[in-house]
Amino acid sequence: MSGAPTLGQSWRAARDKLAAAGIGGAALDARLLAEKAFGLSRLELATHESHTAGGEAVAALDALIARRLAREPVARILGEKEFYGLSFVLNEATLVPRPETELIVDKALAVLKGRVGATILDLGTGTGCLPIAVLANAPGVAAVATDLSERALAAARENAQRHGVAERIAFAQGSWFEALSPPSSVSASGRSTFSHEGRREGGQSLARCEEGSSHLLPSWEKVPEGRMRGAATEQDTSADRESPPSRPPPSRGRWDAGGSGEMLPNVPGNTSPLMGEAGRGCATEGPFVLIVSNPPYIESDAIAGLSSEVREYDPRLALDGGPDGLDPYRTIAKQAPRYLKPGGWLMVEIGSGQGAAVAGLLDAAGFSGVSVDKDLAGLDRVVSGHHV
Repeated sequence: MSGAPTLGQSWRAARDKLAAAGIGGAALDARLLAEKAFGLSRLELATHESHTAGGEAVAALDALIARRLAREPVARILGEKEFYGLSFVLNEATLVPRPETELIVDKALAVLKGRVGATILDLGTGTGCLPIAVLANAPGVAAVATDLSERALAAARENAQRHGVAERIAFAQGSWFEALSPPSSVSASGRSTFSHEGRREGGQSLARCEEGSSHLLPSWEKVPEGRMRGAATEQDTSADRESPPSRPPPSRGRWDAGGSGEMLPNVPGNTSPLMGEAGRGCATEGPFVLIVSNPPYIESDAIAGLSSEVREYDPRLALDGGPDGLDPYRTIAKQAPRYLKPGGWLMVEIGSGQGAAVAGLLDAAGFSGVSVDKDLAGLDRVVSGHHV
């Protein structure tokens, strides 16, 4: 009989190495890494423990365990992480989705229940876990997701494809709302003029906008082949609509529809970015019924004191919230009302000690019914409020 170890012996030896190094959750980590090294599912590993482990498989497991002993997070080693029952691809530009963030998804789905055609916005999307989890559980909803990092958006596009929601989500590269280009003017006749600079390539568009509505309908139409560029597009809105307040100038935010590589020519601030037939758009009032975000909220000077698993492997761009950790919330709270429909919601994840401060920012920005929700650990986690 061969002296080679069995699969069970191999992964338990790996567990013991991790435990001896003081790594919490050693058993779970070792099992997950063994599944990857051996190419087996959880059930297969459990039912094949007595099978002999080949030399290459053992070497692969040893290599993965060495990475974990160096404090590389398991999710980084695996290249994916489960969130809200879905598996999300990671890369070096994304945070690892965390269970406490699922609270935003729960609250978002409660707000969106029965609202077919609603559009949501996720700021700083990373892996796309927030909007994708929402869309996977709300078939009649569409989303826009922004991120400053193109690498993060690449992961989000892949995840949208993986979970079958790519045709209901558009991605924009840029900082917070700067990724969105609002209408530049509204004429006295109620016709809004959209300036844009982008290109449209062949492929599917995301949604058809109902005339006179800022909602997206769950129907998809083909975009003509070729490119559209420059010029302005006009569209009818209600004749008696008042001119909206002044808007920030159009940005050069770049749009990618559903990961298809399509560049949308009508980029939104107060109009839906998701176009159906060429030249058609949505009403100029703020299109989003909900804005969500899990922004950076660590104080700049505190990052050096974080655990090596966070400090060395999470992107600083997704951690650093400025000197007091609140810079992103100031921007989001101040600008969100311009992009929300009346009665719309803003929901943001916060650090455990930031509830009162962030709630104060939303109050000061004119939000009503501002509340702070706690996560399962009893820590302040989500601040939300109505736009009136």
